[in-house]
Amino acid sequence: MADEEVPDSLPPVGEALDATFAVQRAALRRVEASQRNIEASQRETAEALTGHTELLLSIADKVGKLSE
Repeated sequence: MADEEVPDSLPPVGEALDATFAVQRAALRRVEASQRNIEASQRETAEALTGHTELLLSIADKVGKLSE
């Protein structure tokens, strides 16, 4: 059994695995790109919310001073 040659079917299996890995790598790149876009969107949202919060705190401070 150790003297047997490698069957001819292995190269196509190897090619199929290579193709599968290529598809997986491409999918992973798309997922990573999507994740970067989501993270950028979250940063923009956080910055906008911070700006709005600062504005609201400023307004509340001015209203508080008017009430004194």
